Amino acid sequence: MVLNNVLLNVGESTTQIDHIVISRSGLFVIETKNYKGWIYGHENSEYWKQILFSNGYSFKNPINQNNVHVYALKRILLGYPQIKYFPIVVFSGGAVLKNVTNWSPGIYSNRLLRTIREQDCESNLSFDQMQAIYDQLDKLRLKSGLEGSKHVKMVKKKIQESRQNLTAETCPNCGSYLIKRKGKFGEFLGCSNFPQCSYTINISKNL
Repeated sequence: MVLNNVLLNVGESTTQIDHIVISRSGLFVIETKNYKGWIYGHENSEYWKQILFSNGYSFKNPINQNNVHVYALKRILLGYPQIKYFPIVVFSGGAVLKNVTNWSPGIYSNRLLRTIREQDCESNLSFDQMQAIYDQLDKLRLKSGLEGSKHVKMVKKKIQESRQNLTAETCPNCGSYLIKRKGKFGEFLGCSNFPQCSYTINISKNL
């Protein structure tokens, strides 16, 4: 059973899940990214990097985004503790994964069905439970255009706030963007590819 473009309330916020596949094994939670160019990233980094025509662009770590989706579903489906969750990040649009290190599957779109079939090998849910989960999520999803507009505005606001700390300077070690951070000794610039890259520099020294 498949649910697409699922917008859910999570506390005082909302989260939008691209696709949810409900199977006997559990829930496949799918985040899709339509990107071109080369993609670099680490599962624990705050930002990933896209290189397109020699230009670099940063975007929020899609694995972290999908983990938020899984957390939201776990809160909603507390009555089903036996559910197993399978987060998958899917890249389409000609993206090339050049140096992506992660435990959660980060795959090309043409491998999605195969990946689901490879992991869909246990029976943890009955058909009746699958139907009940589908009905519950379909009932709770926000379907009005107004709610969708509010979610888009909220996401844009969060992106804008996060980019305020993202500088135009790049890490001399790996080429990722540097982010303004605060530590016990004051502000510093740290690599957005942390922990894969631990480069830091004191802001006062940098200035």
